[in-house]
Amino acid sequence: MQGAYSLSHFAPARGGGIRGTASSSLFGGNSFFTSEIRKDARRNRLRCDLLSFLETAQYNGVDLLAITWQSALDILGAGATAEVRQSLVNLQMSFAFKRPISRYRSVEDDTLYGWLIRECTILCHPVVRQHRNLLDLEGVCWDPSMSDKFLRPVLVFKRAEYGDSHKFMTSGEGQAMSLTDRMSFAIDVIDAVIALHNADIIHGDIKPQNILVFKDENGMPLPRVSDFGYSSLVLQHDGSVALPMSKPWNAPEVLHHVHTWSLEEAKGADAYSMGLVCLWWLFDDKLASQQGAQDADIFFSEHGIALVQDWKKDGQIAELATRMIDMEANMDKRDQSFWRSFFEATFLQNGLKRCQDIITCLGNLRTSRVVDAAPCVDEITGDPIQDASVRPPRDFKITLHFLQLLLSHYRLRQHIKECLVERTYHDPDIEVRQNAAFQLAICYSVGFGCSRNEMEAEKWLKVSESPTSELSSAIFFLRDEQDTVYENKAIVALVRNGNFQSLEYGLEYRQEPSLHKVEEEYKREIHDLSAALGPDHVGVLNLRMILAGIMMDQGRFPEAEQAVRQTLDMYTARLGPGHQETLRCTNVLATILEENDRFDESKSLHKIVLEQRVRLLGPNHLDTLESARQLSTVLQSLGEYDEAGAMATRDYEGRLVVLGEKHPAVYESMANVASITQDMGHLNDSVWWNERALEGRTKVLGREHPQTLTSMSNLASVLQELGDYEGAEPLFLEDLELSRRTLGEEHQDTITALSNLGLLYMDMERYDESEQITRDALTMGEKVQGHDHSATLIGRNNLALVLERTERYEEAEELLREVLHSRERLFEPGNLLIATSMYNLAQNYAHQGRLEEAMRLHDEALQIRKTKLGEKHPFTLESMAEVGHIMRVWHRFPEAEDLLRTVLRSRVEALDYDHSDTHDALGELICVLHDQGKSEEVAEELGRFAEAQGAEEESDEEIVQ
Repeated sequence: MQGAYSLSHFAPARGGGIRGTASSSLFGGNSFFTSEIRKDARRNRLRCDLLSFLETAQYNGVDLLAITWQSALDILGAGATAEVRQSLVNLQMSFAFKRPISRYRSVEDDTLYGWLIRECTILCHPVVRQHRNLLDLEGVCWDPSMSDKFLRPVLVFKRAEYGDSHKFMTSGEGQAMSLTDRMSFAIDVIDAVIALHNADIIHGDIKPQNILVFKDENGMPLPRVSDFGYSSLVLQHDGSVALPMSKPWNAPEVLHHVHTWSLEEAKGADAYSMGLVCLWWLFDDKLASQQGAQDADIFFSEHGIALVQDWKKDGQIAELATRMIDMEANMDKRDQSFWRSFFEATFLQNGLKRCQDIITCLGNLRTSRVVDAAPCVDEITGDPIQDASVRPPRDFKITLHFLQLLLSHYRLRQHIKECLVERTYHDPDIEVRQNAAFQLAICYSVGFGCSRNEMEAEKWLKVSESPTSELSSAIFFLRDEQDTVYENKAIVALVRNGNFQSLEYGLEYRQEPSLHKVEEEYKREIHDLSAALGPDHVGVLNLRMILAGIMMDQGRFPEAEQAVRQTLDMYTARLGPGHQETLRCTNVLATILEENDRFDESKSLHKIVLEQRVRLLGPNHLDTLESARQLSTVLQSLGEYDEAGAMATRDYEGRLVVLGEKHPAVYESMANVASITQDMGHLNDSVWWNERALEGRTKVLGREHPQTLTSMSNLASVLQELGDYEGAEPLFLEDLELSRRTLGEEHQDTITALSNLGLLYMDMERYDESEQITRDALTMGEKVQGHDHSATLIGRNNLALVLERTERYEEAEELLREVLHSRERLFEPGNLLIATSMYNLAQNYAHQGRLEEAMRLHDEALQIRKTKLGEKHPFTLESMAEVGHIMRVWHRFPEAEDLLRTVLRSRVEALDYDHSDTHDALGELICVLHDQGKSEEVAEELGRFAEAQGAEEESDEEIVQ
């Protein structure tokens, strides 16, 4: 073996490193992933599957994360075998997801898992984990979007703030880098590749796109070598490696995929690619002009790539590098000496000599740059780390990662169980078969991935030849597990700070063929695990909350409420009322009550949670701020706008301090402030907030992100209310188009976007288009969500509204009756949603001249709203105004006047004189006063109104000045 060469910087290591000694080569060969060890022994290798991958993850301490890869996330990059997409979590930590690209998703499991295991193994190698310029693995999540019934792993990384080095170097910040900074940047990457080679790891595809650029602790650009999809960990020096050919970055000897290379030859090919990348970083802006090339970026244009390929054929590239160094006035003699030696070594035509000469070159590097170098050593023994075992023990254990597995997609657990059965029948190693049988005994004992069955558990325990006491110990271990524990310190910090958001399970399962089957499986798991581990086991409680989330997404709030209340009682008894999990469960219950229009109850719970979180976590913890935001929305629904605005502002300012301006949660807070100001009638202010939120989300998340589409729709809604239909229409159209493209025709957000467009066309008096679009939205909603889903009932209301605009009151009445009957069937008497349906149907009766029927429903709705919301709530005042209007029509003027004065006084207090609702109330009162001949009182009301408006205008002018 060639002597090790070292010039490495190492960050503090993370737990879970590879253990053991090397004894075999890699996971076998195939024609799909071209960089793997090819040996005669591959014919006898073991097949790779989900269990093999999970064993690798368990052995290396890789967390299984309950987060979702989403197609709407912005693409960071796409290599030959995988695509990488990014998702913000917070400014300090966000995720990039890597999964196989579409054309490779149908390959055999053996091939797919072979690649995943190989990359996971290399990413978890101590050298990769400890080197600051190598990108290591943060965890694994699961892609449910495959067409088959099983999930596939997705690798999770930190997000690169600057993207890849090609994107960075061609950006303003990259272009502004001095030559000194570029040299330091390049040396960081050289150092990283050397560290890989010292561990006998071949990268195989070094190019600017595979070097990501992060911000370091001082905000400076930090390169990190990534994308180990073509990499190999060579454990025996008679092994051979296949390399890809990424023009123009490939070594001249790497002309096609089919050839294989020795370890030293492969290192030489890596070195050549590294030399080309460094040449581009240092001199790209001058290479084109020096060579008279037409393309400014010669390494990336078609003509330029052909030119570079020609330079490599006869060694011109080394002469070119020397000329560029000699011409560089900003490079001192020491740096010139190093880079001249470096490029001479890396661009040698002889690949083997290339590797030998780079060792000599490294001595010059030590003198040209102050380096705090240290070899990679084992944290326990202190011995240098060079080799690592590529195959962990084949002993998958359910007891490891148990709670993480329970938080994952339910199909993952079913897949694990099926793989265990397959292994017990077909694996050639008897110990492996016995371990699989023992894990199956655990599965059947607790109901993991299958129905709980004691007879099956006993059968598999006998097959495993393990004593009953061992199974009892495993069950006791599971029963004793208290909380989900993560190995990754960055993930732990996210959880602790409230930044880590788990799956939105309702959204996750929308695309499943049968939501009923999903729900039944969760009910089965809850029943079985409760019997085996206890009804208050943390895993059971997590499953209960997941099931409630699925019910909530279907609009089944009464059922969800019952499930959450039961779970909350168990959390309180087990953990206490002030525990964070108890508070999260309380928050969910408050949200359900809000969705059921039980705002007072929701408000009380949100206040309790907020007070507890302020006391336990502090005022600026993200969980505390989230409580403030949620409380503001309930206060908004209650019409308590001043307090709602104060809470929303508190949330916004806190997130701004904690997360910084360019964070999605800050834009969510902006959208919340915009919504409250819209309800208060400050429409121009609302436009300003919505425009800021939309601009920020577009820049940070991309135009197609669901949150960006929400901001788009929100802004359009305010413009519609202002009467700016020409401004609103293109936004609604874009929202609909992008929702269809990114989420699909049948997604609820797409249906909502379609419905919004239909209501806009109604206001624009384009009634035919409005009716057709609204009918399409309703049909789709009934198909996707069902006849009685809350969103479907809103869609039916919308269609009735459009029909009423065209005076087709009888057709509208039929729809409104359906909605009222559905809500009376779904909710208890006195529910606010029932009152809303009564109000809508009463308005329809009034249009038809059926005032007695209208009065009966309006009065009933008014009593419910008074009881639930109070006399000054906007909905109560709305009902009061309609009752007053009918009394006026019936010439019951004194009663009408009393009601309408109450309405006007309350709206002035809540909304001031400038709000459109206040204008309406004043108009109604003026009419009833006029009907009674009270001209003096009419003049008084109009004078009071004019005086108040003048005072408001003067105040606004002072603010502007």
